[in-house]
Amino acid sequence: MKIFKVILIITIISAALIGFNKLQEPAKSEYKIGVIAPLSGAGAIYGESYLKGAELALDETQANIKLIKQDSKFEGKASVDAANFLLNVEKVDVLNTLFHLPSQSVSSIAKAQKTPLVYEAYTRSMLESNPYAFKAHFDAIQGCEQLMQYAKQTAQYAKIGVLMAQTEYNQLCLQGMKKVEPNIQEHWYTFGTTDFKTLLTKMHNQDLDTFMTVMIDFEYAAMFKQLT
Repeated sequence: MKIFKVILIITIISAALIGFNKLQEPAKSEYKIGVIAPLSGAGAIYGESYLKGAELALDETQANIKLIKQDSKFEGKASVDAANFLLNVEKVDVLNTLFHLPSQSVSSIAKAQKTPLVYEAYTRSMLESNPYAFKAHFDAIQGCEQLMQYAKQTAQYAKIGVLMAQTEYNQLCLQGMKKVEPNIQEHWYTFGTTDFKTLLTKMHNQDLDTFMTVMIDFEYAAMFKQLT
């Protein structure tokens, strides 16, 4: 965990320097990083932990960086408002976002202002659309492929399916799984859904003995309760 935190800070610093080189601006004595993470509502427990980790990493590396945090509330509008405040009022040098929804919401804003965006999410598409975007964190295709390989090698399933929200990172995850196991029953729902009873019943009737899912905390709580 300590290594990961230090690597993340190095990535952010590198992004800042690359951004300044593109703009042909001189290096600064202090860099300001605007962090957009869920500090209330869904995902708040992750956002708070993420910020604590970033602060610890700064202490360990003794980097001359100031963190300015904003609450994404895990919402698109709140993330956009946060990005505009950080860029236009605080004049941050780098934006750092947690999770796919905030990251996707602010990517075009960071691109328009030529500000490096280091994002922690499984989503890949922003790397193609935004030359100032830098991806950290787990890779959905590779990670799900490795997980599927482990399940197949250890005979952990007979008939497997997926229960996932219609999001880019889940589509990438399924892509990785199908590299190993092409016969996967697919069950999709709209992101934010908390009623899974119909889908779980359908999966049960298909005699699935195993299913894979990638969710956020409020989805997990509802799904596991209904599964039980």
